[in-house]
Amino acid sequence: MNEIPVKELLFALARDSGINVDINPNINGVVTLNVVDQTLPQILNRLARQVSLRYEFIGPDLIIQTDVPFF
Repeated sequence: MNEIPVKELLFALARDSGINVDINPNINGVVTLNVVDQTLPQILNRLARQVSLRYEFIGPDLIIQTDVPFF
């Protein structure tokens, strides 16, 4: 994947993994990745290092939020 919008990549990953995804509208950016034999959490960790995001699994749902301080 070369210079793909992160939202498009997140939707494709969720679709291919068969999980629900909720993406905060403030998530943006473009990423470049080469992925070989990695789990979804490994890929999400790599994405989080490239753009300002954090993720959480709540039941069957993957929640993607901006990585900002919170209480």
